[in-house]
Amino acid sequence: MAGLPLYGPLAAPPALLRCILYCEFDPHKGPRPVFQAPQSYVSNEVCEVLSDHLIASSELCGRIISVAAFGLRFVGHPQHIRDERYQRNQFMFNVCFVFDAQTDPVAYTPFVKQLAQDFKALEVEHRYLTNPETRHYIENILQGVLQDVNGSFRLEMPPSSFPQALPACASKSQQIAALPEYLTTSSPNEIRPHEVPVLFIDNHPPVKEDDSEAVLALIDGHNNVKDIATQTSLSIDTVVRQLRSLLGHGVIRLIDRIKPGNKYIPTTKLAELLTSRGMHLKCVEYCALNAAKPPPDFTDCYRLLCAFRQDKTLAQVCEEAGIGEQDEEKNVHVLKLVRFARASRFLRRLDQFPIWTNHPDFVAGSRSAPSTDSKKAEPSKAPSKVLLMADGDHCFDEIAMTLGMTEEEVEAECSRGPCKEEVLVVAKMSQAGSTEDNP
Repeated sequence: MAGLPLYGPLAAPPALLRCILYCEFDPHKGPRPVFQAPQSYVSNEVCEVLSDHLIASSELCGRIISVAAFGLRFVGHPQHIRDERYQRNQFMFNVCFVFDAQTDPVAYTPFVKQLAQDFKALEVEHRYLTNPETRHYIENILQGVLQDVNGSFRLEMPPSSFPQALPACASKSQQIAALPEYLTTSSPNEIRPHEVPVLFIDNHPPVKEDDSEAVLALIDGHNNVKDIATQTSLSIDTVVRQLRSLLGHGVIRLIDRIKPGNKYIPTTKLAELLTSRGMHLKCVEYCALNAAKPPPDFTDCYRLLCAFRQDKTLAQVCEEAGIGEQDEEKNVHVLKLVRFARASRFLRRLDQFPIWTNHPDFVAGSRSAPSTDSKKAEPSKAPSKVLLMADGDHCFDEIAMTLGMTEEEVEAECSRGPCKEEVLVVAKMSQAGSTEDNP
């Protein structure tokens, strides 16, 4: 099986959605691919080996199915239509999105589901998929969807480039959805108001909405989501929606707000900075304190990033390295260096998450509270807002931003407040812009 050809002669397109595959269950031939865009992207041999996975059993129809094999990931939402007009009284088909195997397809699942539902509506109401007069248009639809998703990160039915009008059952829905996350490898599950967007590429696609331009103008590596919403007079939900679109285009990444008191640890990806000349240049250019002077020494920057430990704050690392946070002699802006390293996933932040052991969720039994050695105190009659957010899911940063407090005030409430004996503080990796595969 290792020797099977994976791709046809067509070069792989640069976009993340590599191909769309339409498959059917033939009563005589069994599961088989019928159309794909681009043509012959996935070889017949691979399709034959995976045929039973591309068309799942009727029990799995209506569910997202994801299979990784031969360096590719196939994500579909198989459909099962029962009707006496079909052979064996049923018709089964699937529309699969094809990605590189390492791509996290979670953010694409709304597209996969919607496209499958639109195809099902076309077939149930108009026999569009099985009628010889319309069936051949399927390939054009797949090509149009591929272009829309890869070109504008939207799904439209009918596709913007499709020359024919589709029946009302599909065209009236006009399901349009922007890709919600940054998808190069995987996606953060949620954009939180305390997270900070950072521009990750210079030559980004033009934005089409005024709100996007306003949001983009305020992305400076310091403003968090709530700051941007306040300054643009937009709702947080609107800002999050615009940031999801920018994430989908790969324009930004999400990090924490860089501060001297933060703690960071290097990731395994830091080795890539040492071996990539291009990343060398980007790093020193980005963190230069004065662009008119020679860039900082890369060795100094790399050593500083390697010096981070879980028990040292950023300020302590700088002090031990003999580098100021804005060091004019070395022409390095350390906060910008860390910002670059966080956006590039070379560093992860070690955040602090308070847990109030008498939190109502724990007392009610819906969740289990960590045990403490101290005698458990009675729940406070009027717990503070800080304690009510101290459930282990919210870090000091997020609690402070949500309640309009400083991080120091939140920490003081947990460590020196009236319920200090009931509060544990757990150190965990920051959730900002992170996933299991993309720290």
